[in-house]
Parts: sequence; structure tokens; C-alpha cells
Amino acid sequence: MEKLVFGLANQLMRINLDDIVYVKSDGNYSQVCLYNGVKQTMTIQLHYFEDKIKATSKDNKFVRIGRSVLVNKDYICMINLTEKQLLLSGHKMMDKWTISASREALKEVKDELEKQETRR
Repeated sequence: MEKLVFGLANQLMRINLDDIVYVKSDGNYSQVCLYNGVKQTMTIQLHYFEDKIKATSKDNKFVRIGRSVLVNKDYICMINLTEKQLLLSGHKMMDKWTISASREALKEVKDELEKQETRR
């Protein structure tokens, strides 16, 4: 199982990539949201997080949605362009989460996932 390792000021964090549902940025901070509902805020910008995932992961499971959200494609359940929402769910998750994003950002994700499915 692939893990992300972060050496922070006073702690070391190891996170299984498969456990990450999404990462949301707020300036210099990123909130990592795990399937079990745990949310961890880190002083890491989203682009650094994205680079770390790309360097660690063999396959590209994560997709950027707009400027502030990075989502694990395995948890994408539904994309609603009309409502401008992304529904996240999965076999490990107890709850479903909804993320709002622009229609353009969601359309890009929808097109990418459709393209990925046709390659299989």
C-alpha cells in the first residue's frame, strides 16, 4: 500500500493514499479528509501535496478540481453539472460528502473519467 510521508514541525505523518478521499486547500493550509471522517489540517500548500502524490503513486488516482480541491477518483460517485456538485462515496465510507465546484471544473473531471472508462 502506497503511503504519503510528511515530516512536519513537531510530527511525522504517514497516510495511506487509498484512505484519502480529498484534499482541500485554504491558502497555505491543506485539509486532508480521510474515508473514516478524520480531517487533518496541515501547513502544506495544495500544489506541494499534489506533487508528493504524483511522486509516490504508481497510478494517477487523484484529479484536481479547480484551484482548491484534489479528489481521489475512486471515491467519485456522481458529478452533477446542473447543481455544480460532486458526490463522494465509497465502500469504506460511512457518509457521503458533497463538494461544490464550478461547472467548468466538473465538466473537465467528467470528460476525463469518461475518457478513462472508454480506454478500459
